[in-house]
Amino acid sequence: MRQMLQVMLFSMIAAGSAWANDKLDSCNVVWNSPSATEADSMPIGNGEYDRMNKAQKLSWDRAYEPKNAQLLVDLHANKLNDKQLTQWKYQRFMKDYLRTI
Repeated sequence: MRQMLQVMLFSMIAAGSAWANDKLDSCNVVWNSPSATEADSMPIGNGEYDRMNKAQKLSWDRAYEPKNAQLLVDLHANKLNDKQLTQWKYQRFMKDYLRTI
């Protein structure tokens, strides 16, 4: 009986894991174009920038480019360790979120 329950539990976990992997795979961002520099190597987010009109992109760039540029400088200079980078990301997310409520 115990072995049968273990098999059933394993089957349910495996099925759930396959479902989760399918969901994660559908969220992967894939790009095929070669990039001139490492800054061009990854699109922003899940394509939300591409859905913006020119005025929205200008506003976005004006708000985020200085912060992004400074982060890249700090990263290339190895000024941030993993914990500091995680804190930076958290702070950016929370400040953006709190501005919306």
